[in-house]
Amino acid sequence: MNRVGQTIDGRYLVERRLGTGGMAEVYGCEDLQLGRHVALKVLHEQLAEDPDVVARFRRESQSAAGLQHPHIVQVFDRGDWDGIPYMAMELVDGVTLKDVIRDQAPLDPVKTIDQISQVLDALRYAHKRGLVHRDIKPQNVLVGPDGDLKVADFGIARAVDDLQMTQTGMIVGTAHYLSPEQASGQPITTSADLYSVGVVLFEMLTGRMPFDGDQPVAIALKHVNEDPPALSIVNPEVPGDLEYVVLRSMSKQPEDRFEDAEEFIAALQGVRHRIVSGAPVPAQPQLAAAAAIAQQPTGGWLQPAAGMAVPAGVSPEDARENAEARRRRRWTIAIVGGLAALVVLALVGYLAFGRMETVPDVRNDTYEAARQKLEGQGFDVTRDQDRASSTVDRGEVIEQSPGDGRKVRRGTEVRLVVSSGPRSATVPSVEGLSLSDARQKLREAGFTEFQDSRIASETIAVDRVIGTAPAANTTARTGDRIVIQVSQGPTTGTTTTTTAPEQVTVPNLDGMTRSRAEAALKAVGLTATFTEQESDEDEGTVIAQQPGSRSEVDKGSNVAVTLATPNADSGGGGGETSTDVTVPNLEGRTQAAATAALRRLGLRPQVRTQTTTTQSENGDVIDQQPNGGRVARGSTVTVTIGVFEAAPDPDPDNEGSTPGDGTTGAAGAGSTSTASRDQGVRAGAGT
Repeated sequence: MNRVGQTIDGRYLVERRLGTGGMAEVYGCEDLQLGRHVALKVLHEQLAEDPDVVARFRRESQSAAGLQHPHIVQVFDRGDWDGIPYMAMELVDGVTLKDVIRDQAPLDPVKTIDQISQVLDALRYAHKRGLVHRDIKPQNVLVGPDGDLKVADFGIARAVDDLQMTQTGMIVGTAHYLSPEQASGQPITTSADLYSVGVVLFEMLTGRMPFDGDQPVAIALKHVNEDPPALSIVNPEVPGDLEYVVLRSMSKQPEDRFEDAEEFIAALQGVRHRIVSGAPVPAQPQLAAAAAIAQQPTGGWLQPAAGMAVPAGVSPEDARENAEARRRRRWTIAIVGGLAALVVLALVGYLAFGRMETVPDVRNDTYEAARQKLEGQGFDVTRDQDRASSTVDRGEVIEQSPGDGRKVRRGTEVRLVVSSGPRSATVPSVEGLSLSDARQKLREAGFTEFQDSRIASETIAVDRVIGTAPAANTTARTGDRIVIQVSQGPTTGTTTTTTAPEQVTVPNLDGMTRSRAEAALKAVGLTATFTEQESDEDEGTVIAQQPGSRSEVDKGSNVAVTLATPNADSGGGGGETSTDVTVPNLEGRTQAAATAALRRLGLRPQVRTQTTTTQSENGDVIDQQPNGGRVARGSTVTVTIGVFEAAPDPDPDNEGSTPGDGTTGAAGAGSTSTASRDQGVRAGAGT
């Protein structure tokens, strides 16, 4: 389809068609957002309905996107346009290495070494990151105007430890450049890429392929069963040590090739140094063996041609007769072998694609655990756009398609939707409303869980809402419980004789995760509501709580807990007053912990002390100014550290008080308890 003039995905203006392949078309486009030119690879429209093809295309973009190397074509963007996957890549204005070979081969040995070393350097980088290209060929190597080479099309690249493709016996790659292990369906390692590079080297130095045939199966069989011909028969100008390097890289057994791309490069650079310096070819046993190969008669396409050197002792007539006889024998072997290979491939195809697997249930698993489980059973995994959920934790799977229990073919794509955590919303102000109206307004904002709390109020009428926890205009998760504080009117002047609610101490939640904070509160009989606030503290940890730690509150009370989220302004330095930061709740922290927390946020701690008669407050923060809110980075925060001093006994002889007269205890008539101070509620006794 001609897409010139179209704008793909509202961003890429198609300017020209660069080429087409079996899976996709490639266009030269202008990126309208970033103002640069890119190569856009778009899957053929007729293939977009095939889940296996789509999975492979997405695998290609995923594999290539993680590679950043000067000799690898960079992938900028991936996406779907009207259901058709595409990826935006670096645009290389030039030709392919295949074009260079077709026009210029045989190439100069030094130029060949320089160019192929760039390809090997790219493979060295990919191999160290666990990726095997699997389809190295000149068509996948781009030559830029400056002569630099870039490897493209990691479409069938797979992690080295991903055995799915090799376990099924699938043959992956292009027949002319196929390694013997790929051709025979054996496990594939990085050595397979080195073999393919050897084939490309052979072609660059001779202008011919080492193995050829009418059918891909016949060519594949030659890679498995036949030795490559000597390069010096085709091109006598190829140095013996360079010929040895090429033939070693094309050894049938992976262990006989170079150990890795780095060793391959070192061998080539050694040959280059010798050629440039003009030193003679070294006499080595390996080179003698290579020379012996050169004396073997050849057949097929490799017949002596006009002007070509013929090995000593062999006349041109004998060479042609030998070649014809070998050609007939090889055709017989190829036909028989081809038929056998077709039977084997049919069986492999049945085993690979006919085998059915039951899709496991991966819901509520983490994405990574789900991916490993599914890929372990031979499925391809695609992660769809994450979705908010108030019931499934962030990073865990919400949905899967196909669903669990279904029997599908191995290799089927399983799409996963992962939770991004509960959706957040702003708590609306409901002050002064009736309880039912307040609940309705909160529901409209997206909240569904509520808890009523009756509080005495001198100013708000009975059964009218005083406020909420979390407070109005703060952000909370829609799945969190909202505590609605409802007025019960002013307290009476006389306290009736009733059983006081059981009091519990609020624990210090500072630095805890959400789950640990919930567990700590539940252990003492308290509930919690959670909100989030930007902070430089660790994400998901508690940075504030209300009431504060060590407060005494009624059992069953609610504690408002604030969790840290990444601070978009955290990149600023400590002295940059142009950036606002949130002042954390420091109450209950030690002096060292409090000052360290402030300095991490770029705030300046100022410490003062105050005597306290509560021993547990000794050395801890008992007050701070400002107490929360956002301030400019570099602002001063004053923290008050408690210094314990035992209170003198006002009645050492224990006179003047009688048990039960109501004058003893931590809070007498008219006093305000710690819990009341923290909650903004007047003490019930004596008011």
